[in-house]
Amino acid sequence: MCRLPGLRPSRFSRFRRDPYSNQRVAYSIVRLIGACYLVYLGARLLLYRRPPPPTETETADDLHHPNGRTFSWFVRGFLTNLLNPKVGVFYVTFLPQFVPAGVNVVGFSVLLAVIHGVEGILWFAAITLSAQSFKRWLGQPVILTWLNRVTGGAFVCFGVRLAFDQKR
Repeated sequence: MCRLPGLRPSRFSRFRRDPYSNQRVAYSIVRLIGACYLVYLGARLLLYRRPPPPTETETADDLHHPNGRTFSWFVRGFLTNLLNPKVGVFYVTFLPQFVPAGVNVVGFSVLLAVIHGVEGILWFAAITLSAQSFKRWLGQPVILTWLNRVTGGAFVCFGVRLAFDQKR
């Protein structure tokens, strides 16, 4: 390493010596942000208070999807997928083993990702349609409170465990 007189090595110089330290730092940042987001979602579920019943002019669907809130559901889903490194790890590690020799790797990988996406859409559509039959039962205040507390507690536990996980 060549040093110029009067210049001290940067405290970040270790990043140039260890090529994997950048990846570890990036992984740790994404892991901690994801852990905070899980704790945030869990706390919101734990502190959730049931909204007042709809008035005669409002329906329950109007209360859950007010104007301008549809985009926030997209942002919530986008952040959940962005902060979940397992999605990227799946595409990088699992899909390449199904790419046959001699084909365009990028094109075939995109095709596999599209197939996976379509399967996901069909699966969630089936879940949505089957949940319609349980709508009345799931809408009961006792059941809703119980589900929110169990799910919120699980999210907080997973977030705390992820934040303090030092194995990786």
